[in-house]
Amino acid sequence: MSKNSYEKADRVITISSEMKEEISRNVNKDKIEIIYPWVDTSFITPLKKEDNWFVKKHGLSGKKIILYSGNMGITHDLLTPLKVAKNIEKSNPEYHFLLIGDGVQKQSLINYASYNKLTNVTFLPYQDSDVLPFSFASADFGIVSLGKGAEGLSVPSKTFYFLAAGAAIIAITGKGSEIDRLIINNSCGISVEPSDENKIKEFLKYCTELDLNLMKKAARNLSKNFSKENVKKFT
Repeated sequence: MSKNSYEKADRVITISSEMKEEISRNVNKDKIEIIYPWVDTSFITPLKKEDNWFVKKHGLSGKKIILYSGNMGITHDLLTPLKVAKNIEKSNPEYHFLLIGDGVQKQSLINYASYNKLTNVTFLPYQDSDVLPFSFASADFGIVSLGKGAEGLSVPSKTFYFLAAGAAIIAITGKGSEIDRLIINNSCGISVEPSDENKIKEFLKYCTELDLNLMKKAARNLSKNFSKENVKKFT
């Protein structure tokens, strides 16, 4: 049915070059156009922590916040960040891991944090839309995670929210994925294979204030390539 639908379509829209390659197995590539996910860069913007009520409300002032926000589904490698949290809790107390959202993994992640008595991890439920500019802006680092095999099937929209908020990206994804190329080509974070907790740990351990500020600036600048203005040419 999908192949038949592709053949009868005048245009096929997808959201990444990786997905275009996947779809081209069933339809002429010339029919396929890419519209990348976009974010309202006037709604999600960088905000100093001292001016962010969300940071103060949750007792995170003075911390470098590593944020995951969204669905905690089976395709997301979220145990790896918690293993990093366990590993650096004493050596790097300035880092705090904040996980916002819900999903099938959430309870097992809470159980892991509880069993290991992690004081550098906080879980929050999904936030209302009017809170998003403040929750995303709280992040120094934003986690974007895809499990093995999901690289060509998803481009998490949270990536572009983190970029707009000026957060450095910690991408957990297979090599050559859309997110992997985006981060590496624009020097706005780090990309690691799923389960590679050591690489994330070393990255955080040796990340200086200068390094972080350069990545955050690069992230915000990159977000301007993924604004709602970009889709007008397809209307």
